[in-house]
Amino acid sequence: MNLKAFNAFIASSVKKKTSIDHVFKTLTFMVIIRVFLEMLLEGSHSLKFSPDFYTNIIGYLHMYLFSLSLFFTVSIPAAVYLELKYSEALTLASLFSPLILIPPIFDFISTGGRGEHLFYIFDINTFFYNYLNCFNPLVEIKFISRGIRIEILTAFLATFYVSFFVFGKRLLRSLLLTVSIYTIIIIYGYLPALYSALGMDFYSLSGEAVSGISKSQKYLFMYLLPTILISSVIGCLLYKENRENLRTIVSFLFPSRLLFYVLLLVFGYLFISWQSNVYPQVLNSEDSLKLFSALFSITLLFFYAKILNDIHDMEIDRISNRERPLVKSTLTVESAVHLNNIFIPLSFVFAIASEESFIFYWLFILSTSYVYSAPPLRLRKYYPPGHLILSAIGVSIFLAGCSLIK
Repeated sequence: MNLKAFNAFIASSVKKKTSIDHVFKTLTFMVIIRVFLEMLLEGSHSLKFSPDFYTNIIGYLHMYLFSLSLFFTVSIPAAVYLELKYSEALTLASLFSPLILIPPIFDFISTGGRGEHLFYIFDINTFFYNYLNCFNPLVEIKFISRGIRIEILTAFLATFYVSFFVFGKRLLRSLLLTVSIYTIIIIYGYLPALYSALGMDFYSLSGEAVSGISKSQKYLFMYLLPTILISSVIGCLLYKENRENLRTIVSFLFPSRLLFYVLLLVFGYLFISWQSNVYPQVLNSEDSLKLFSALFSITLLFFYAKILNDIHDMEIDRISNRERPLVKSTLTVESAVHLNNIFIPLSFVFAIASEESFIFYWLFILSTSYVYSAPPLRLRKYYPPGHLILSAIGVSIFLAGCSLIK
């Protein structure tokens, strides 16, 4: 394949109507392969399981969340500078997702089968030195392996190539996009250092928090604030693409009911804190991470339940509520299903991060939401089972909040 055909393939693949669900699955598949290679080839990981299964799952899950967050973040400047829809920018990121396989393979080969240890960087003072010397082969950079430096260099060159040669953007615009994505990648490696600079040391989360945050949970909490920020920026991009997107988001958000569930979760958290004599000590930045992780998980789960309900309520809504997004065709049923396929795994990741016992309440809320809205049971049609299901969901959310305090 010559360069002209290669460029045409990339451009056509990005513009091709690809579901965001398919892109999400592609990224997830590549991340899982990366995680497996890290466990198999890197000296800092092992295929052996910890006696504590929850701790073991948390330990490997942060690698998945790291890569997934990175893909969603770099797609933002790609959408802005290349003047693409966000879904197209995410598709472009998925085309180059195999780049994340470079570090474990390259490090394994270059070290003669020993593999490299990969670490986060906790010293913010080294940021500018490493930022300026990442591509300098004469400089040995601590904590950044040769495989990672090769990966970043490849991503750097690929970004400029795609912008300048594939999409025909001007030199300055291409350089700005390249530097933006390079900066984002470096910042993700410095997340613990950035938190420390803001007064939050992630090492101090190991058993120091009142609510009982384990050593393995701390890295997942590290991605909570970036994920919320990324979601907000993506929402702004979707609004810029089409103002109707914002109305659709708010419609599925259903603020009045979501606020009720949020208050139940927070009340459960504060109630058990009071009963356990850890209030108000529990009101600190470290323990708040666990609470906000649970809130974010419940919010995504609420999105899922609301979309599921609207899908199976379309015939009724055509008569009684014609402003619903699916009825107005501002969102297709297929797109709604694809969104739910993204909301559920992300919600589950943050449910796992929140607390071990929280997972069981999450699973109960998910299952009751399904039988409430979806065939064959669709219990919302019946009285009193439908009302009892809603009550059970409310009580479960309260108990989920209680479960956050060990």
